[in-house]
Amino acid sequence: ASDENSCDNHFLCTDGKQFLPLNQKCDGTIDCKDFSDECNEECSKRIVSGGLYRFFAWFTGSFAVILNSELIICCLKKLATCEKSLQLSNRTMILLINLGDFCVGVYLIAIAVFDTFVFRDTYCIHQFSWLTSLKCALLGSLNTFGSQLSVFSMTSLSVQRVYGIRKNALAQKHATARVKGLLSAQGVFFFLISLSIALIPILSDLEDYFVNGLAYHDSIGLFIGMVDKRMNTNALSAYYGRMKNKVLSWELINEMMYRLFSHEYNLKSGFQRKVHFYGNDGVCLFKYFVEKNDPQRIYVLILLTINMCCFLSISVCYTGIGYAAFKSSKYLAKAAGPTGQVVRQRNKRMQRRIIALIMTDFVCWVPFISICFLHHADVIDARSLYITFSIIFLPINSVINPLLYDDESSMTKALKKISARCNPMGAVRGFITSKSEDSKRVEIHPMQLYIPKPLVKDAIEEKEETNT
Repeated sequence: ASDENSCDNHFLCTDGKQFLPLNQKCDGTIDCKDFSDECNEECSKRIVSGGLYRFFAWFTGSFAVILNSELIICCLKKLATCEKSLQLSNRTMILLINLGDFCVGVYLIAIAVFDTFVFRDTYCIHQFSWLTSLKCALLGSLNTFGSQLSVFSMTSLSVQRVYGIRKNALAQKHATARVKGLLSAQGVFFFLISLSIALIPILSDLEDYFVNGLAYHDSIGLFIGMVDKRMNTNALSAYYGRMKNKVLSWELINEMMYRLFSHEYNLKSGFQRKVHFYGNDGVCLFKYFVEKNDPQRIYVLILLTINMCCFLSISVCYTGIGYAAFKSSKYLAKAAGPTGQVVRQRNKRMQRRIIALIMTDFVCWVPFISICFLHHADVIDARSLYITFSIIFLPINSVINPLLYDDESSMTKALKKISARCNPMGAVRGFITSKSEDSKRVEIHPMQLYIPKPLVKDAIEEKEETNT
């Protein structure tokens, strides 16, 4: 091979034993046994490649953890003092939303830590030790659990708020032991179903549906990188003879490979590792981008469809809430005095919040789900977009939800003060002082549709004064 060393129409692997065509260098497929065709100065990769993605991982993760952890504490304190059924229901669902978003924030910080402090530029060489590791599987499960818990809780909260409008008396009912039991059961159900969705793909009994492939020990030169079931079957067919077109299980493949390599290479067990469901990319995200021949495609497509239905439910519910609020306060909004001004401001504030709720969910899920289905239909290859969606798009709700669903955290209040200073005309008070004899302050939450009686009384008095 010495006569080839001076040629510039090929790539020489670092070990000096392989020559590759130049078009096989940095093509995303590992061809050199030492990975040097993909792990070099020109195309080496990290878990989180790119300074912008690393910034978003640290910033979004830290922000999500700080905001949601504070709100979790606030919700836990207030749950004990909730007396009204609707109030208890809202607080329970908001607590679950915060818990789910907190898990997503922890996932982002953990990914950033492994990228920055553990692997850094050595990830490319050690990528399969990471993709087959328990740590990667647990982080992927944590992210999936948090995302689904948040989605299910947001959907339930929107439906409960619509129900509260239709049954306005529910807002004034005290929380009985039966109501508390039902809410607890609902919370446990969402927790368990989200946990099940996250853990089912890594159960050993279901590995034939969810394991992506095997990564073999470096001493075995027959395979390089991840080897899927088809490649394993072809190798076994070539060694053992015809396999009668039988689909082999991973358990049988492992056993047959052990017999093969323990005899030929004198290796003991453990020379191959399973690339699990979350090991499809360095960010350990749920394998949303599936192809038509993937055995897990039904599971993934069902979950994507459920999430799309959740988004549509949330959008329809909050659109209905906005319309109902406008319709119910139409009379009060026409009042010429301070009561009408406050109601109009409340309506505008509610409209802004509803638009923000729908748009953040839209940006978070709709483009992503659309690309998932386009990938499944072989219209595009979206595998390179895992990092974009896992770091930037999917965690959007984890940061925005605490600002939209709760006003109690110190950081939320600080952000609102900053916003009010930047735009004094946009600052809206959350209460008014009624003209009743006791002059008691009446609170109006941005998502509250029940109009306090003092406001109705004020509007009538103002209208009568105007007519006279």
